[in-house]
Amino acid sequence: MPTIRTAGGLLGSGSTVADTFIMIYEVPTSVAACTATLSICNTNNSPVNVSVAITSNAPYAFTPGDYVFYNMPVEPSGTAGMACGALSPGEKVYVKANLVGVGAQLRGFTTSST
Repeated sequence: MPTIRTAGGLLGSGSTVADTFIMIYEVPTSVAACTATLSICNTNNSPVNVSVAITSNAPYAFTPGDYVFYNMPVEPSGTAGMACGALSPGEKVYVKANLVGVGAQLRGFTTSST
């Protein structure tokens, strides 16, 4: 009988580099299920534009369907969040902002069986 393991908490985090996508998390291929929520925090004194893409494609080879947000405005010292829902094994979560210092955290649960 397989053993089911569930883990929860911080899956990945990072801070943006201006106009560069950073990978926050990649769902391991050993995971049967993953649900997650993404939080964005603008630590700047200026508004920023944030893009979020979720894909299993090659890094940075995004198609329009990969974008969850594209140039979404976030006010100074503001936050934004989104439920990513179910993520599949091999999918990656990328975040980009037009300024440095925008924090991103992905929190959720993974389930695997052995």
